[in-house]
Amino acid sequence: MTIQIELKNHPVWQDLTEVIENLDAHSLVTEHLELCDYKICGYWDEEDKFYEEIILPRSLSAELVSNSIGVTNKKRWIKLKSLLKANNIAAQNLG
Repeated sequence: MTIQIELKNHPVWQDLTEVIENLDAHSLVTEHLELCDYKICGYWDEEDKFYEEIILPRSLSAELVSNSIGVTNKKRWIKLKSLLKANNIAAQNLG
């Protein structure tokens, strides 16, 4: 006997929507960047140039630009995509 749950109208979506709407993307991204010491390892740019390591400026801000939820038989995940902004870098480099 297999039990199938219809998630389309399940109250969990309302709860998840509320969590994502109230998410502080800047704090979440800042915490992640601090944990990795503002470094990205193994990055390919839009011209297919590979960078072993990129060190990001510590004055970044973040904006949540998209989110998605995935469900398979064995896995469930939430994907959050953020836009990193470096507004004050030029001014810092000029000083």
